[in-house]
Amino acid sequence: MGPRARSVAVVAVVLALAACGATPVTPGGVGTSAAGDSPATAPARARGVDAADGPTSIPFEATSSSAFEARAKQAVDRMRSSGAAAAYATSLVLLSSRVVETGYPTDDLKTAFSSYAFRAGPTLTGAARAGVVTTVDGVRHPVELMSARDTLAGVVRLGIGCAGTSGGACPVITRATLGTLTLSTSRGRALVPVWQFWADGLSTPYQVVAATEASLPDLPMKPLFDAYPADVLSAGYARRDGDRAVVAGIMHGTCDTDLVSYVLETPDLVVVGGDTAGFTGACNAAGVVTPSRIPLAAPLATRPIVDVGLGQVLGEHFA
Repeated sequence: MGPRARSVAVVAVVLALAACGATPVTPGGVGTSAAGDSPATAPARARGVDAADGPTSIPFEATSSSAFEARAKQAVDRMRSSGAAAAYATSLVLLSSRVVETGYPTDDLKTAFSSYAFRAGPTLTGAARAGVVTTVDGVRHPVELMSARDTLAGVVRLGIGCAGTSGGACPVITRATLGTLTLSTSRGRALVPVWQFWADGLSTPYQVVAATEASLPDLPMKPLFDAYPADVLSAGYARRDGDRAVVAGIMHGTCDTDLVSYVLETPDLVVVGGDTAGFTGACNAAGVVTPSRIPLAAPLATRPIVDVGLGQVLGEHFA
């Protein structure tokens, strides 16, 4: 893989970013702000790090490559056209999976639950009711909770059901209790009501979000699955670091060189990722995720942090 193409004129980068409604950023958050401040003089390119040296962090570079910018603009377009950007900014939406698995004591149980091949037993109870989702700032958002049976039926529809197991295990759910889990939402981590289902042989419950999709919808994301330049690096996770910075986990190989992180800001989105000069010769590469602190020109506020590679909102932890 040869060296990546990089922008050679700061003016050209600023104009390109301004054309897509983006906010160029310089280290420490100095640059053109959302309020329209005068652009600061961009510094020299950050010195990247090599994966072979085992870096504990990846430096941020204010002037992103043309390949990163092009992919980031695709991510912005997809987030907007799918309605995900608007939904994230204006409502409480669920970012975590609606099903939370904590492990199984046997392979048969793992196979059955992974295939949604289980059924509700005659003793299963748990009525529909009103509930709340409580965000980290203490705000309580009212939601409608489904009955335990309706919640389970919604999950079973996702898989093959017991009829598709060809004689394999078909666990019977005998009881359910209503609890809470801390999950990711568009307003940060939140306590979300879940039904905790039990079947014979389970040592921990099979947990499913109890809120209806109407009262706690999933984010309507449509990830990007087309190919993009190999020097553009995805992010595996991202989290807020104060009001004007995020920490993103940049995904790369153990042989990649000259690693840096980039950002593209718009009024409604923050797209993060990285860049590599690649490597020459053979390499028995393994995947690595290394953090990078990325300054922002404007407060993060309610803007989602989006992966440049797949164009989807990032969680706070690498999945």
